[in-house]
Amino acid sequence: MEQFYKQHGPFFINAIDPSTGDTHGHVSARAGWCFVLRWLWRRGLNINVQNKLGNTPAHEAAFAGHLEALQWLATQHLSFHIRNQKNISVIHHAAYGGHVHVLKWLLERDSSFLSHCDAWGNNALHYAAYQLSPSALMLLHSHGANLFSRNTKGETILHIAASHGNIKVLEWCYEASMDMNLISFQVSAALTICKDIGYTPAHCAAYHNSITALIWLADHGGNLFALDNSNKSAFDIACQRSLSHADKLHKYLRQSQRDSNQLWNHELLFESSDAIEPKDDENHIHSVVKTSQMQLVQALIERNITEPTYAKAFLENHHPEVFGGLTEHLDISPNELAVALTSISKWSLYDQEQKNNQLDT
Repeated sequence: MEQFYKQHGPFFINAIDPSTGDTHGHVSARAGWCFVLRWLWRRGLNINVQNKLGNTPAHEAAFAGHLEALQWLATQHLSFHIRNQKNISVIHHAAYGGHVHVLKWLLERDSSFLSHCDAWGNNALHYAAYQLSPSALMLLHSHGANLFSRNTKGETILHIAASHGNIKVLEWCYEASMDMNLISFQVSAALTICKDIGYTPAHCAAYHNSITALIWLADHGGNLFALDNSNKSAFDIACQRSLSHADKLHKYLRQSQRDSNQLWNHELLFESSDAIEPKDDENHIHSVVKTSQMQLVQALIERNITEPTYAKAFLENHHPEVFGGLTEHLDISPNELAVALTSISKWSLYDQEQKNNQLDT
């Protein structure tokens, strides 16, 4: 470095990467090279320079967990309250990296870091929820962080952990007595509710294909059948997005609800009725009933609907006459008919998937 400095002088010290806007200070802080930072600073490096993302060397050191570099930058009076272009500060980077030692040092210096929010309303807690370990969350909570704080989507740490399938974090939230059915809602800049979304943590897990988190939530009080503002349940969303997940959920529910086997086995449901052969004068009615049943099942299959509650609402809205007529002909309740129809659609979809897999092989 001395040779480059002798050749280029201040131009070398204050050189900027044209693609990222990084100075030698950013690179050194990211690598934790305190001796290089000191050497550059003595020769005129401006440590307050922000790169194209708006990050200072302190952002880079915090993200990589280099406490010694941060401590040296603090002695040079670099403000850790500086935000980048997305309003992210040093504590966000430390929390996202799960660097507990850095978080502890920052909060001992200034507890107001806990109030820092990025452009989407995420504070350090939200960033820590992305980690597989809850250790950063535990530290932030011990320093007074509000576990129920929400970002602009109305998400808490529970929703974020569910979305990313972080079971350890979910377990910690459960032990902290957080409600496993917390509802999310969009929040305006004035921190007022401007749109009810109605997502539970289960909805978040379903939308992000986190089947393990979804089943964990169901085991710990999460309601898979709660409806969001679009009248969709987490169970229905998960089944629509993946047939393999639908199969896992049905197996899980069969195992956890042994007293309701008729809910999932349409062969048992229709066993008694299949044993009775219709009389000749009933053939026409039987044909109409069968046609109506096929029409409703096909409507469910086309939309990959396998959840009875959602199926009932869908059929009552889109096929009211056929659905109502069929319940009347069969003399069963709408709920019982929805269970039977979704059982048939589920197995039809499963059989279709198995045939596709056989063709692929």
